[in-house]
Amino acid sequence: MRNVMRFRLIKTQPALEYIRDGLQGGCSLSRSLLQRLMRANVRIGAWLPPDIPEKRIYQFKQGGISPQSCGEAFHLPSGGMLVPIPTMVPVVTHYLYRHLAACRKQGRKAFLLAPDELASPSEPWVARYHPPEGSGLLFWGDEVYFYVTEDTSAAGVEQVLRHARSFTGMFSYTVFAHGDIEQDCSAELVIPSVRLFVVQAYDGESFLLVKFVDS
Repeated sequence: MRNVMRFRLIKTQPALEYIRDGLQGGCSLSRSLLQRLMRANVRIGAWLPPDIPEKRIYQFKQGGISPQSCGEAFHLPSGGMLVPIPTMVPVVTHYLYRHLAACRKQGRKAFLLAPDELASPSEPWVARYHPPEGSGLLFWGDEVYFYVTEDTSAAGVEQVLRHARSFTGMFSYTVFAHGDIEQDCSAELVIPSVRLFVVQAYDGESFLLVKFVDS
């Protein structure tokens, strides 16, 4: 996969339309992120095959861009199992982990935060969930979020990416921000500190990367 997919910048406006559609009507973090996107300057890229046709790049809801072979089964904390086709999760995990590790080396607080919009704090699996070191569950009202701090492992980062879910099909996202997630107790406090976020696209086969250039 590393030899097949390459990161490249793409046109901002078509990507923003896809992202805004996915955030619309979501949780409080989604709504706050949407508001920031309305006034922010961003650069957007994606991990894509080098020979992908230009038109195909902007069909964000359609899969079929990655090699077709069976992926490893993944057990969800709420029960059930997913058997994904190959995705860019390991590559994006490494990318985000490097950002967290750099903050840890600098003595700076940082975190990843991803909403699970299909979960609620009252579900039985929440009480049974035992997060690995440097990670946890966060509850804002009836909303459930997975997070990891700069002290987490690469496995913790991958777990957050895989647990992110939204109301909008395969759309999901994870934000990277500076600060202390245990002190930032609302979406309004978190969003100004977000430096970048990744968005699942292409029916879960790859991701868009959105970087704020005004932060």
